[in-house]
Amino acid sequence: MNRFILDGRYKELLKYYGINVEEALRKAKLPGDIFSRRTPIMKEEEYFRFMDAVG
Repeated sequence: MNRFILDGRYKELLKYYGINVEEALRKAKLPGDIFSRRTPIMKEEEYFRFMDAVG
């Protein structure tokens, strides 16, 4: 199973572009604290759900 390690600045980048990260995480059914973790990691299907919610 593939996993994506997300850059710690990912959340700030999305906010810069006016994307509500908390809402996108909620829509993707992901934990709201994922970007505050030491190493934010998403499984492949989680990442694509998140990208769909961001889009």
